[in-house]
Amino acid sequence: MSSRNYVLLHKYQKGDTPPSGANRGLFLSKYAGPNLVFDNNKQEWKKQANENALNKGVGLKSNTSKLESFHDWAKDLKGRQSFTLRTQARLLIDMAGGVLENANINLDRISGEPFISGSAVKGCSRASVLAELREWSTESGSPGEQLKQFSSKKAALVAIARVFGVSAEDFKGDGDYKWAVADDTEVMAAAQKALGLTDKVQSLAGKVAFLPAYPRKSGTKLELDVLTSHHQKYYGGSIPATDTENPIPVLFPAVPEGTEFCFYVLTLHGGSDEDTKNAAAWLSEGLKNCGIGAKTSAGYGWFGEGSGQSASPRIDTVAIEKGIEVIENKYEGDYTEVTFQNKIMELAKKPNLFNKLVDELETLKKPENKTWLKRFLEETESGKNYKALHGKNWYTDLKEPNV
Repeated sequence: MSSRNYVLLHKYQKGDTPPSGANRGLFLSKYAGPNLVFDNNKQEWKKQANENALNKGVGLKSNTSKLESFHDWAKDLKGRQSFTLRTQARLLIDMAGGVLENANINLDRISGEPFISGSAVKGCSRASVLAELREWSTESGSPGEQLKQFSSKKAALVAIARVFGVSAEDFKGDGDYKWAVADDTEVMAAAQKALGLTDKVQSLAGKVAFLPAYPRKSGTKLELDVLTSHHQKYYGGSIPATDTENPIPVLFPAVPEGTEFCFYVLTLHGGSDEDTKNAAAWLSEGLKNCGIGAKTSAGYGWFGEGSGQSASPRIDTVAIEKGIEVIENKYEGDYTEVTFQNKIMELAKKPNLFNKLVDELETLKKPENKTWLKRFLEETESGKNYKALHGKNWYTDLKEPNV
């Protein structure tokens, strides 16, 4: 950060509190907080300062007019296909792109709304349909849902190349198209001929544009998620894995489950309605079956048609095939089993983190979280891990009937 920007932001930020109307996108992605303190002894940023900055940035509001203008503009585009899907779990996008390592989120610089870049949207669609073509070429022997309208793998590959384009490496070596047809030289030669590719012309521009995806409604609230490393020194290679290390919660912002996003694809020069219909269909299936963003294998970033819908029947099918038990991670109030354990029960074991626990109890005491509060009291009533809690007034107050 330049010294001039640091001074300007510090001047208007008045200590630790962002000014009213501060840009959420710039605050989280570029500055995070000018009062972060670097610990010279440990050679790292102080964790508490980072958490405070994230909490303040997540709480800032977005600018509604930019988002409304984008949707109005996109809906008037000729040759477009569009659809809306809802996140079935939290969404993590561009985590590595900000000031705080692995704690960023992709926010529009003007509106402060979370968005998925066009390149990520295109990549999701392309990866999904190529994986299905690969499955057709190697395992099933017949086209899947995304390619069922094509009579041959050559026709499917030509359609894919028209949408996404062709680079000089796609049909060579470890190229994606060569992989997708399982190195079938006959299919590749026929597709290249149909596309007009020769020794001199080895690349082709795609006929479809993928626009960035924004929430359908403005004012999207962000949430803080947590990842707790129990063996940081072990992963750093300094000691064996034991239970003697202190768990270290790492907070990061996320788009909440249940957020609706609008996706737009449109025809470019030389494209057709069939190209955009294919692109939209492949994108929709990719979002439902593969997810987008970070940690998709852990359940983040999956989309579906409505609220409460399972992220995808495909994840259950794959799990069953591999003999893995699937446990639904449903929200009740503000918590899931995972967030309840990380945000409440882990803190309850550590007196040095009781200040954080006290802050979190304000959320736990909300009426919609009464089941979690009851469980917290029951589980901490006994057990040596929770003895330090019993002498705290704020803990005994939780047991009062009016709480």
